[in-house]
Amino acid sequence: MDNDYTGQLIFSGDAQGCIYTVSINSHIGSISRSHKNRSMRSKSLITTVQYRTFSLVARCPVLLVCAQDGNICFFSVALEIKGYLTRLCSLKLAPRLHSIHASFCPLLSLEKGEFIGT
Repeated sequence: MDNDYTGQLIFSGDAQGCIYTVSINSHIGSISRSHKNRSMRSKSLITTVQYRTFSLVARCPVLLVCAQDGNICFFSVALEIKGYLTRLCSLKLAPRLHSIHASFCPLLSLEKGEFIGT
């Protein structure tokens, strides 16, 4: 689970491979689901959801999502459409015995674009 820099959007994943965008209005205390994304290829547990304000590659906010079966997806985030996700690319890692997690590597990403560690 992760949130955008304003705290108005929360991104989370479930055990079926779906990614949810939830809108929060802190002024009136309301929470509502904005979008449900099923573009992960498999129905596997989501182990990582990580938001990044800006990407050199995508030139917009991005979301990194990793599933337990080794599928990694990279989404652009449309903040003006309440966090609508568009898949930019995906990668399938070899299966492992343990859960796979992914993370942005900020120092390496500054030099070479997006660098993701698993």
